[in-house]
Amino acid sequence: MNIILISRGLLTNSIGHKRTRMIAKYVLSSGHAVFCIVPDFDPVFSSNESSFGICIPVASREAKWIKTLMPFFKEASSSPQDLLDSELRNSGYKRTPSGVLHFLKKAYAKWSYVNFQCGSLYFHDNYVIRLRKKAFLKSTLKSLSHKFKDQTVLFTSVSPGYLNLIGARIKKKFPNVFWVADYRDPIEDNHNHKSISSSLSLKKCDEAAFANADLITAASEGLATKLCGSATRLGYNIDRRCMVIYNGFEHSESETAETGDCAEKISIVYTGTLYSNQNVELFWKVISDECLKEKVRLIYAGSSYSRVERLSTSREGSIKSLRLVSHEQAICVQRGADLLLLLKSDEPDQGIMTGKFYEYLASNKPILVIGDKDAEFNAIAERIGGIYILPYEEEKIKEFLLDFASKQPFRFERDSQEVDKFNWNNLARNLLEEIKKRLKNI
Repeated sequence: MNIILISRGLLTNSIGHKRTRMIAKYVLSSGHAVFCIVPDFDPVFSSNESSFGICIPVASREAKWIKTLMPFFKEASSSPQDLLDSELRNSGYKRTPSGVLHFLKKAYAKWSYVNFQCGSLYFHDNYVIRLRKKAFLKSTLKSLSHKFKDQTVLFTSVSPGYLNLIGARIKKKFPNVFWVADYRDPIEDNHNHKSISSSLSLKKCDEAAFANADLITAASEGLATKLCGSATRLGYNIDRRCMVIYNGFEHSESETAETGDCAEKISIVYTGTLYSNQNVELFWKVISDECLKEKVRLIYAGSSYSRVERLSTSREGSIKSLRLVSHEQAICVQRGADLLLLLKSDEPDQGIMTGKFYEYLASNKPILVIGDKDAEFNAIAERIGGIYILPYEEEKIKEFLLDFASKQPFRFERDSQEVDKFNWNNLARNLLEEIKKRLKNI
Protein backbone atom coordinates (compact mmCIF):
# COMPACT_ATOMS: atom_id res chain seq x y z
CA MET A 1 0.00 0.00 0.00
CA ASN A 2 1.26 3.48 -0.90
CA ILE A 3 0.94 6.23 1.73
CA ILE A 4 1.23 9.83 0.48
CA LEU A 5 1.50 12.53 3.15
CA ILE A 6 1.13 16.20 2.24
CA SER A 7 2.40 18.50 4.96
CA ARG A 8 3.74 22.00 5.42
CA GLY A 9 6.77 20.47 7.10
CA LEU A 10 8.46 17.48 8.71
CA LEU A 11 11.58 18.66 10.52
CA THR A 12 10.75 22.35 10.80
CA ASN A 13 10.33 23.57 14.38
CA SER A 14 6.57 23.12 14.72
CA ILE A 15 4.42 21.12 17.12
CA GLY A 16 1.93 20.38 14.37
CA HIS A 17 4.58 18.85 12.12
CA LYS A 18 5.53 16.35 14.80
CA ARG A 19 2.16 14.62 14.40
CA THR A 20 2.68 14.17 10.66
CA ARG A 21 6.32 13.20 11.19
CA MET A 22 5.48 10.46 13.66
CA ILE A 23 2.71 9.02 11.49
CA ALA A 24 5.09 8.92 8.50
CA LYS A 25 7.82 7.29 10.56
CA TYR A 26 5.74 4.57 12.15
CA VAL A 27 3.67 3.80 9.04
CA LEU A 28 6.97 3.33 7.16
CA SER A 29 8.20 0.97 9.87
CA SER A 30 5.08 -1.15 9.22
CA GLY A 31 6.40 -1.97 5.75
CA HIS A 32 4.37 0.42 3.60
CA ALA A 33 5.76 2.74 0.91
CA VAL A 34 5.67 6.32 2.26
CA PHE A 35 5.99 9.50 0.18
CA CYS A 36 6.10 12.92 1.89
CA ILE A 37 5.26 16.10 -0.04
CA VAL A 38 6.85 19.00 1.86
CA PRO A 39 8.25 22.50 1.09
CA ASP A 40 11.77 22.68 -0.31
CA PHE A 41 13.07 24.66 2.69
CA ASP A 42 12.33 21.83 5.14
CA PRO A 43 15.50 20.62 6.91
CA VAL A 44 14.68 17.05 5.85
CA PHE A 45 16.27 17.81 2.47
CA SER A 46 19.60 18.88 4.00
CA SER A 47 19.76 16.02 6.49
CA ASN A 48 20.49 12.33 6.15
CA GLU A 49 17.13 11.48 7.70
CA SER A 50 15.54 8.52 5.91
CA SER A 51 12.94 7.38 8.43
CA PHE A 52 10.08 9.23 6.68
CA GLY A 53 10.27 7.49 3.32
CA ILE A 54 10.80 9.35 0.06
CA CYS A 55 10.50 13.15 0.42
CA ILE A 56 9.44 15.25 -2.58
CA PRO A 57 10.04 19.03 -2.48
CA VAL A 58 7.45 21.73 -3.16
CA ALA A 59 8.84 24.88 -4.75
CA SER A 60 8.64 27.99 -2.56
CA ARG A 61 9.91 31.54 -2.72
CA GLU A 62 10.47 34.35 -0.26
CA ALA A 63 7.89 37.14 -0.14
CA LYS A 64 10.43 39.93 0.26
CA TRP A 65 7.98 42.83 0.19
CA ILE A 66 6.17 41.39 3.20
CA LYS A 67 9.45 40.82 5.03
CA THR A 68 10.30 44.51 4.51
CA LEU A 69 7.13 45.49 6.38
CA MET A 70 7.51 42.86 9.12
CA PRO A 71 9.32 45.06 11.69
CA PHE A 72 6.47 47.57 11.58
CA PHE A 73 3.73 44.95 11.71
CA LYS A 74 5.55 43.05 14.46
CA GLU A 75 5.47 46.12 16.69
CA ALA A 76 1.82 46.71 15.85
CA SER A 77 0.90 43.14 16.77
CA SER A 78 2.79 43.09 20.06
CA SER A 79 1.03 42.81 23.38
CA PRO A 80 1.02 45.77 25.79
CA GLN A 81 3.77 44.11 27.83
CA ASP A 82 5.96 43.77 24.74
CA LEU A 83 5.48 47.48 24.01
CA LEU A 84 6.96 48.58 27.32
CA ASP A 85 9.83 51.02 27.16
CA SER A 86 12.97 49.34 28.50
CA GLU A 87 13.43 51.94 31.24
CA LEU A 88 9.87 51.42 32.49
CA ARG A 89 9.88 47.63 32.74
CA ASN A 90 11.27 47.51 36.26
CA SER A 91 8.67 49.97 37.48
CA GLY A 92 5.84 47.78 36.27
CA TYR A 93 4.28 50.62 34.26
CA LYS A 94 2.53 49.42 31.10
CA ARG A 95 2.11 51.70 28.13
CA THR A 96 -1.23 51.16 26.43
CA PRO A 97 -0.99 50.94 22.61
CA SER A 98 -2.50 53.82 20.66
CA GLY A 99 -5.77 53.40 18.78
CA VAL A 100 -3.88 53.16 15.50
CA LEU A 101 -1.55 50.44 16.81
CA HIS A 102 -4.50 48.54 18.26
CA PHE A 103 -6.27 48.64 14.89
CA LEU A 104 -3.12 47.50 13.10
CA LYS A 105 -2.67 44.69 15.60
CA LYS A 106 -6.14 43.30 14.90
CA ALA A 107 -5.83 43.81 11.13
CA TYR A 108 -2.42 42.13 11.02
CA ALA A 109 -3.57 39.18 13.16
CA LYS A 110 -6.58 38.55 10.90
CA TRP A 111 -4.64 39.00 7.66
CA SER A 112 -1.73 36.76 8.67
CA TYR A 113 -3.95 34.01 10.11
CA VAL A 114 -6.29 33.83 7.10
CA ASN A 115 -3.28 33.77 4.77
CA PHE A 116 -1.69 31.04 6.89
CA GLN A 117 -4.80 28.85 6.97
CA CYS A 118 -6.35 29.52 3.55
CA GLY A 119 -3.72 31.23 1.49
CA SER A 120 -0.09 30.75 0.72
CA LEU A 121 2.00 32.49 3.39
CA TYR A 122 4.21 30.69 5.87
CA PHE A 123 6.34 32.42 8.51
CA HIS A 124 9.52 30.33 8.75
CA ASP A 125 12.37 31.51 11.01
CA ASN A 126 13.07 35.10 9.84
CA TYR A 127 11.51 34.60 6.44
CA VAL A 128 8.06 34.97 4.95
CA ILE A 129 7.63 32.11 2.48
CA ARG A 130 5.04 31.97 -0.28
CA LEU A 131 3.67 28.44 -0.72
CA ARG A 132 1.04 28.20 -3.41
CA LYS A 133 -1.59 25.44 -3.49
CA LYS A 134 -0.78 24.93 -7.17
CA ALA A 135 2.84 24.14 -6.23
CA PHE A 136 1.72 21.37 -3.86
CA LEU A 137 -0.57 19.92 -6.53
CA LYS A 138 2.11 20.17 -9.22
CA SER A 139 4.74 18.38 -7.11
CA THR A 140 2.29 15.67 -6.08
CA LEU A 141 0.81 14.96 -9.50
CA LYS A 142 4.08 15.27 -11.41
CA SER A 143 5.94 12.85 -9.15
CA LEU A 144 3.24 10.46 -7.99
CA SER A 145 0.38 10.30 -10.53
CA HIS A 146 1.37 6.72 -11.41
CA LYS A 147 1.09 5.74 -7.72
CA PHE A 148 -2.58 6.75 -7.59
CA LYS A 149 -3.42 3.82 -9.87
CA ASP A 150 -2.44 1.41 -7.10
CA GLN A 151 -4.00 1.12 -3.65
CA THR A 152 -3.10 4.54 -2.24
CA VAL A 153 -3.85 6.40 0.97
CA LEU A 154 -3.60 10.20 0.90
CA PHE A 155 -2.99 11.86 4.28
CA THR A 156 -3.28 15.62 4.87
CA SER A 157 -3.00 17.25 8.27
CA VAL A 158 -4.53 20.57 9.38
CA SER A 159 -3.23 23.10 9.96
CA PRO A 160 -2.98 24.96 7.63
CA GLY A 161 -6.51 24.52 6.39
CA TYR A 162 -5.73 24.84 2.69
CA LEU A 163 -4.25 21.32 2.73
CA ASN A 164 -7.88 20.16 2.80
CA LEU A 165 -8.45 21.96 -0.51
CA ILE A 166 -5.46 20.13 -2.00
CA GLY A 167 -6.73 16.79 -0.69
CA ALA A 168 -10.16 17.42 -2.19
CA ARG A 169 -8.68 18.25 -5.61
CA ILE A 170 -6.68 15.01 -5.66
CA LYS A 171 -9.65 12.97 -4.43
CA LYS A 172 -11.85 14.32 -7.24
CA LYS A 173 -9.16 13.58 -9.86
CA PHE A 174 -8.47 10.09 -8.47
CA PRO A 175 -11.70 8.82 -6.80
CA ASN A 176 -10.08 5.47 -5.91
CA VAL A 177 -7.68 7.21 -3.52
CA PHE A 178 -8.52 6.80 0.17
CA TRP A 179 -8.21 10.28 1.69
CA VAL A 180 -7.57 10.78 5.42
CA ALA A 181 -8.14 14.40 6.49
CA ASP A 182 -6.41 14.81 9.83
CA TYR A 183 -7.21 17.58 12.32
CA ARG A 184 -4.73 18.47 15.04
CA ASP A 185 -6.66 21.70 15.77
CA PRO A 186 -10.02 23.06 14.64
CA ILE A 187 -9.48 25.47 11.75
CA GLU A 188 -12.05 28.05 12.78
CA ASP A 189 -11.39 28.18 16.52
CA ASN A 190 -7.80 29.29 17.01
CA HIS A 191 -7.84 30.92 20.47
CA ASN A 192 -6.13 34.08 19.22
CA HIS A 193 -8.45 34.59 16.25
CA LYS A 194 -12.03 33.97 17.40
CA SER A 195 -13.18 37.10 15.55
CA ILE A 196 -12.66 35.43 12.18
CA SER A 197 -14.43 32.16 12.95
CA SER A 198 -17.16 32.98 10.42
CA SER A 199 -14.73 33.52 7.52
CA LEU A 200 -16.08 31.96 4.31
CA SER A 201 -12.54 30.96 3.32
CA LEU A 202 -12.09 28.98 6.53
CA LYS A 203 -15.45 27.25 6.06
CA LYS A 204 -14.42 26.18 2.58
CA CYS A 205 -11.39 24.40 4.05
CA ASP A 206 -13.62 22.45 6.43
CA GLU A 207 -16.25 21.77 3.81
CA ALA A 208 -13.66 20.29 1.44
CA ALA A 209 -12.89 17.58 4.03
CA PHE A 210 -16.47 17.03 5.19
CA ALA A 211 -17.67 16.49 1.61
CA ASN A 212 -14.82 14.41 0.18
CA ALA A 213 -12.66 12.72 2.84
CA ASP A 214 -13.06 8.98 3.41
CA LEU A 215 -11.84 9.27 7.00
CA ILE A 216 -11.53 12.32 9.25
CA THR A 217 -9.22 11.94 12.24
CA ALA A 218 -9.17 14.24 15.27
CA ALA A 219 -6.61 14.65 18.04
CA SER A 220 -9.20 14.36 20.85
CA GLU A 221 -12.79 13.35 21.57
CA GLY A 222 -13.66 16.98 22.18
CA LEU A 223 -12.31 17.98 18.78
CA ALA A 224 -14.14 15.10 17.07
CA THR A 225 -17.40 16.28 18.63
CA LYS A 226 -16.70 19.83 17.48
CA LEU A 227 -15.98 18.66 13.92
CA CYS A 228 -19.18 16.60 13.77
CA GLY A 229 -21.15 19.64 14.93
CA SER A 230 -19.48 21.89 12.34
CA ALA A 231 -20.21 19.35 9.61
CA THR A 232 -23.88 19.13 10.61
CA ARG A 233 -24.23 22.91 10.38
CA LEU A 234 -22.76 22.77 6.87
CA GLY A 235 -25.15 19.98 5.84
CA TYR A 236 -22.86 16.94 6.19
CA ASN A 237 -22.98 13.89 8.45
CA ILE A 238 -19.47 12.68 9.28
CA ASP A 239 -20.27 10.72 12.45
CA ARG A 240 -19.31 7.39 10.85
CA ARG A 241 -16.27 8.83 9.09
CA CYS A 242 -14.71 10.44 12.17
CA MET A 243 -12.30 8.76 14.58
CA VAL A 244 -9.90 9.88 17.32
CA ILE A 245 -6.14 9.51 16.96
CA TYR A 246 -4.52 11.18 19.95
CA ASN A 247 -1.08 12.73 19.82
CA GLY A 248 1.62 10.65 21.42
CA PHE A 249 5.28 10.18 22.32
CA GLU A 250 8.32 8.21 21.26
CA HIS A 251 10.24 5.99 23.63
CA SER A 252 13.60 7.63 24.21
CA GLU A 253 16.86 6.24 25.52
CA SER A 254 18.02 9.67 26.71
CA GLU A 255 19.75 9.70 30.05
CA THR A 256 18.32 11.74 32.86
CA ALA A 257 19.74 15.26 32.73
CA GLU A 258 20.69 17.48 35.62
CA THR A 259 18.81 20.79 35.61
CA GLY A 260 20.92 22.78 38.04
CA ASP A 261 23.11 22.81 41.10
CA CYS A 262 20.53 23.51 43.82
CA ALA A 263 19.86 19.91 44.73
CA GLU A 264 18.22 20.90 48.02
CA LYS A 265 15.33 22.52 46.12
CA ILE A 266 12.50 20.75 44.32
CA SER A 267 12.80 21.36 40.55
CA ILE A 268 9.44 22.15 38.93
CA VAL A 269 9.81 22.19 35.15
CA TYR A 270 7.62 23.76 32.48
CA THR A 271 8.59 23.57 28.80
CA GLY A 272 6.84 25.25 25.87
CA THR A 273 4.88 28.38 25.07
CA LEU A 274 2.72 30.12 27.67
CA TYR A 275 -0.56 31.49 26.32
CA SER A 276 -2.69 34.25 27.80
CA ASN A 277 -5.18 31.77 29.30
CA GLN A 278 -2.43 30.01 31.29
CA ASN A 279 -2.02 31.77 34.62
CA VAL A 280 1.67 31.31 35.38
CA GLU A 281 1.54 34.50 37.47
CA LEU A 282 -0.73 32.84 40.03
CA PHE A 283 1.55 29.80 40.22
CA TRP A 284 4.57 32.05 40.70
CA LYS A 285 2.79 33.89 43.50
CA VAL A 286 2.28 30.56 45.27
CA ILE A 287 5.84 29.23 44.98
CA SER A 288 7.40 32.58 45.96
CA ASP A 289 5.50 32.52 49.25
CA GLU A 290 7.68 32.46 52.38
CA CYS A 291 6.80 28.83 53.13
CA LEU A 292 7.81 27.60 49.66
CA LYS A 293 10.45 29.86 48.12
CA GLU A 294 13.30 28.05 49.88
CA LYS A 295 11.88 24.62 49.00
CA VAL A 296 11.08 24.81 45.29
CA ARG A 297 12.31 26.49 42.12
CA LEU A 298 10.68 26.92 38.72
CA ILE A 299 12.68 25.98 35.62
CA TYR A 300 11.30 27.24 32.33
CA ALA A 301 12.33 26.53 28.72
CA GLY A 302 10.37 28.02 25.83
CA SER A 303 9.51 31.02 23.71
CA SER A 304 7.69 32.91 26.51
CA TYR A 305 10.87 33.47 28.49
CA SER A 306 10.40 37.26 28.66
CA ARG A 307 7.09 36.78 30.47
CA VAL A 308 8.66 34.30 32.88
CA GLU A 309 11.73 36.44 33.53
CA ARG A 310 9.52 39.39 34.43
CA LEU A 311 8.05 37.31 37.26
CA SER A 312 11.32 37.35 39.16
CA THR A 313 11.21 41.16 39.30
CA SER A 314 7.77 41.15 40.91
CA ARG A 315 8.42 38.78 43.82
CA GLU A 316 11.50 37.19 45.34
CA GLY A 317 11.82 33.51 44.58
CA SER A 318 13.84 30.86 42.77
CA ILE A 319 13.43 30.79 39.01
CA LYS A 320 15.66 29.65 36.17
CA SER A 321 14.90 30.57 32.56
CA LEU A 322 16.68 28.45 29.97
CA ARG A 323 15.03 30.49 27.19
CA LEU A 324 14.71 28.78 23.81
CA VAL A 325 16.25 25.32 23.67
CA SER A 326 16.11 22.51 21.12
CA HIS A 327 13.45 19.84 21.40
CA GLU A 328 16.09 17.31 22.47
CA GLN A 329 17.31 19.65 25.22
CA ALA A 330 13.74 20.24 26.40
CA ILE A 331 13.23 16.47 26.72
CA CYS A 332 16.41 16.22 28.81
CA VAL A 333 15.23 19.04 31.07
CA GLN A 334 11.93 17.22 31.58
CA ARG A 335 13.72 14.03 32.55
CA GLY A 336 15.73 15.92 35.16
CA ALA A 337 12.67 17.38 36.89
CA ASP A 338 11.28 16.42 40.27
CA LEU A 339 7.83 17.60 39.17
CA LEU A 340 6.51 18.54 35.72
CA LEU A 341 4.09 21.44 35.46
CA LEU A 342 1.23 21.68 32.98
CA LEU A 343 -0.85 24.86 32.99
CA LYS A 344 -4.24 24.50 31.33
CA SER A 345 -6.97 27.01 30.69
CA ASP A 346 -9.40 27.70 33.51
CA GLU A 347 -12.16 27.14 30.95
CA PRO A 348 -13.01 23.99 28.94
CA ASP A 349 -10.33 23.60 26.26
CA GLN A 350 -12.76 22.90 23.43
CA GLY A 351 -10.98 19.80 22.19
CA ILE A 352 -7.39 21.11 22.41
CA MET A 353 -5.03 18.52 23.93
CA THR A 354 -1.50 19.89 24.21
CA GLY A 355 1.27 17.70 22.82
CA LYS A 356 3.44 18.58 25.81
CA PHE A 357 1.33 16.28 27.97
CA TYR A 358 2.43 13.21 25.98
CA GLU A 359 6.08 14.22 26.19
CA TYR A 360 5.64 14.54 29.92
CA LEU A 361 4.23 10.99 30.06
CA ALA A 362 7.35 9.62 28.38
CA SER A 363 9.55 11.16 31.09
CA ASN A 364 7.91 9.01 33.79
CA LYS A 365 7.79 11.90 36.25
CA PRO A 366 4.90 13.08 38.45
CA ILE A 367 2.83 15.76 36.72
CA LEU A 368 1.07 18.69 38.37
CA VAL A 369 -1.78 20.10 36.27
CA ILE A 370 -3.31 23.47 37.14
CA GLY A 371 -6.75 23.88 35.57
CA ASP A 372 -9.45 21.27 36.16
CA LYS A 373 -12.15 22.19 33.61
CA ASP A 374 -11.25 19.69 30.85
CA ALA A 375 -13.36 16.57 31.50
CA GLU A 376 -11.75 14.48 28.74
CA PHE A 377 -8.24 15.23 29.93
CA ASN A 378 -9.20 14.59 33.56
CA ALA A 379 -10.56 11.14 32.69
CA ILE A 380 -7.37 10.20 30.82
CA ALA A 381 -5.21 11.44 33.70
CA GLU A 382 -7.20 9.44 36.25
CA ARG A 383 -6.71 6.22 34.28
CA ILE A 384 -2.96 6.79 33.91
CA GLY A 385 -2.13 7.82 37.48
CA GLY A 386 0.65 10.01 38.85
CA ILE A 387 -1.07 13.12 37.49
CA TYR A 388 -2.37 15.61 40.06
CA ILE A 389 -5.05 18.02 38.84
CA LEU A 390 -5.85 21.16 40.82
CA PRO A 391 -7.98 24.26 40.22
CA TYR A 392 -6.45 27.73 40.01
CA GLU A 393 -6.70 28.18 43.79
CA GLU A 394 -3.66 29.35 45.71
CA GLU A 395 -4.27 27.43 48.93
CA LYS A 396 -4.82 24.08 47.20
CA ILE A 397 -1.68 24.49 45.10
CA LYS A 398 0.33 25.51 48.16
CA GLU A 399 -0.97 22.56 50.18
CA PHE A 400 -0.02 20.10 47.42
CA LEU A 401 3.50 21.50 46.99
CA LEU A 402 4.24 21.50 50.71
CA ASP A 403 3.10 17.88 50.90
CA PHE A 404 5.15 17.00 47.79
CA ALA A 405 8.29 18.63 49.24
CA SER A 406 7.91 16.72 52.52
CA LYS A 407 7.74 13.31 50.78
CA GLN A 408 11.03 13.20 48.88
CA PRO A 409 11.72 10.99 47.08
CA PHE A 410 8.10 11.23 45.97
CA ARG A 411 6.54 7.91 45.02
CA PHE A 412 3.60 7.52 42.65
CA GLU A 413 1.87 4.79 40.67
CA ARG A 414 1.32 4.92 36.93
CA ASP A 415 -0.49 2.39 34.71
CA SER A 416 2.06 1.50 32.04
CA GLN A 417 -0.58 -0.09 29.80
CA GLU A 418 -2.58 3.14 29.76
CA VAL A 419 0.58 5.14 29.02
CA ASP A 420 1.52 2.79 26.19
CA LYS A 421 -1.73 3.61 24.38
CA PHE A 422 -0.10 6.94 23.53
CA ASN A 423 3.05 5.39 22.10
CA TRP A 424 3.20 6.52 18.45
CA ASN A 425 3.90 2.98 17.35
CA ASN A 426 0.51 1.89 18.72
CA LEU A 427 -1.31 5.00 17.49
CA ALA A 428 -0.03 4.54 13.92
CA ARG A 429 -0.94 0.86 14.00
CA ASN A 430 -4.51 1.70 15.09
CA LEU A 431 -4.79 4.18 12.22
CA LEU A 432 -3.57 1.64 9.68
CA GLU A 433 -5.95 -1.03 10.97
CA GLU A 434 -8.88 1.37 10.65
CA ILE A 435 -7.87 2.31 7.09
CA LYS A 436 -7.53 -1.35 6.05
CA LYS A 437 -10.91 -2.18 7.54
CA ARG A 438 -12.59 0.64 5.63
CA LEU A 439 -10.81 -0.21 2.39
CA LYS A 440 -12.27 -3.73 2.54
CA ASN A 441 -15.76 -2.27 2.76
CA ILE A 442 -15.37 0.01 -0.27
